[in-house]
Amino acid sequence: MNFFKRKNISKTLTVLLFFIFFSNAIAQNFKGRATYASYRKSKIKMDTLKYDQKTINIFKKSFEDFYRKEYVLEFEKSKSLFSEQKKITLQKAVAYSNDKLYKDLNSKLYTHKTELLGKKFLIKDSIKIKEWFLINETKRIGKYMCTKAVCNRKINNSLETVTAWFTTEIPISNGPANYDGLPGLILQLDDGTYNYLVKEIVLTNTITNLKAPKGGKVVSQNDYDRILKEKQKNGLRRAADLRKGAESSRNN
Repeated sequence: MNFFKRKNISKTLTVLLFFIFFSNAIAQNFKGRATYASYRKSKIKMDTLKYDQKTINIFKKSFEDFYRKEYVLEFEKSKSLFSEQKKITLQKAVAYSNDKLYKDLNSKLYTHKTELLGKKFLIKDSIKIKEWFLINETKRIGKYMCTKAVCNRKINNSLETVTAWFTTEIPISNGPANYDGLPGLILQLDDGTYNYLVKEIVLTNTITNLKAPKGGKVVSQNDYDRILKEKQKNGLRRAADLRKGAESSRNN
């Protein structure tokens, strides 16, 4: 469904920009920490002729449990740092990424520290403007009243609808991952692949001097995407070669 042609869209980006401008004045004293629970949707299709529904459900649950993570967004009026939290269990250590995403809303720049096949990268680029549209729907998340907003994001050659719920009670134009640009903190978000839902919000003046992460090869987002795509192609080629080698050994 194309949300941007629906008649129940009550306000557009122009109105949002007004709210953002207006909220900047009262956002000065808002600093805090938002904790999000996140999971990734399984889009893997399994052959129903080979696997029964119970097996498919178990696989999908295992996939989602593996990608079930917790993130913290530390924020002040114009800066934020988004990072995954390490899980501690009694049974075993749980792997987690040490990625950190820093955003400066004043300069419209972000720095994303990440690792690819053991090599560290610092992705530095401009924050893209999201064309958000408000929907005439509200709901309460915890103690905060939230408003619905949607936008599109391009994935390969298709468009995915991103749905966000934000609250103007915390007038910070920020949110989880690389999502921002609304006149309030995003508490819930579904971008078609990942889901984020706030678990806890702590407003505190102890959040100060948020800084961009350091260490790693500096690249643009386009450069990193190109490197990642090439690594993925190489991985697929190696996997295909290994499969051919295994099949050849069985035939001999």
